[in-house]
Amino acid sequence: MLNLTEVIGVFGKISDKFTICYKRDIMKLALRCNSLLIKKTLISYLKGHIVDFEDADFIICDKLFSVNSPIFLISYSNNSHLQMPFTKTELFWALESFYIGMMDVDTSFTKEDLIAPFIEKLNKKHHEKIAKLARKIV
Repeated sequence: MLNLTEVIGVFGKISDKFTICYKRDIMKLALRCNSLLIKKTLISYLKGHIVDFEDADFIICDKLFSVNSPIFLISYSNNSHLQMPFTKTELFWALESFYIGMMDVDTSFTKEDLIAPFIEKLNKKHHEKIAKLARKIV
């Protein structure tokens, strides 16, 4: 089993860049979507992660089909990994959760556990700025 710090890896800004790394391996995805809108949206959101089917860690699709690779399903169904409509952030969280779930990892932590180190770092940074400003005033 891996611990939380090994799982977190490297994150880019969620709103700008999706860079999930698992032990320095960047997630590789293949797309198979009947909906052109979903396909174009995913291509836009997941630049740099889309590869051929043979090289993919798993396949993102909007309809189930038979394949040997794991499938990440996006649909209106409650049984899908991600329900439509979805935001970019919801897509990233769902993909991360699915990817980690594929690994032999203890997944007993929450989203809050994943972002806690980043929040702590920001709090420390802002505390230092406030202390510096307070020293200037005094």
